[in-house]
Amino acid sequence: MPEEEVIRIYGLRWDIEVYFKVCKSFLRLAKEFQSRSYDAMFAHITIVTIRYIMLAVENREQVDNRAYGGIFYQF
Repeated sequence: MPEEEVIRIYGLRWDIEVYFKVCKSFLRLAKEFQSRSYDAMFAHITIVTIRYIMLAVENREQVDNRAYGGIFYQF
């Protein structure tokens, strides 16, 4: 695979990497809850995602007071 293609693909994944880093580091995705039940894990990930969305909306209100359509489109 050419180097340019690798860089392009990694660039597309960068937002996902940042999201998981925030969830693991600040929202305690990996350490707050441990279970082997699929339903329990799914519920925990959902709660962490809701926390992330709430923080993203709060951050957006502090930085930029434009319409929320862009945030909801991203999620």
